[in-house]
Amino acid sequence: MSEILLWLDSNVARSVPKVRELAELAKRKGVRVVVHSQVHLEICRQQRERLGATFSQERVTSFLDQLNIEVVSAQEDATAPSSRPPSS
Repeated sequence: MSEILLWLDSNVARSVPKVRELAELAKRKGVRVVVHSQVHLEICRQQRERLGATFSQERVTSFLDQLNIEVVSAQEDATAPSSRPPSS
């Protein structure tokens, strides 16, 4: 059986209480919580816009780490068919 992942999107990731609640529920159920790197960047962007000079990316990352939420980087799928025509 494959591992069950809960992917947080940017709508949920904006709310600290929602993220905390989901992470605690996932932990009890044995579900791994992950967030795409693009969502992590969006969280940081929103926080920087809201907090200005007091923004700290380390605080965002630390919050996710405390809840065992993993930031997953994007990977290109090398097996996906290409939409580009073959070069001659």
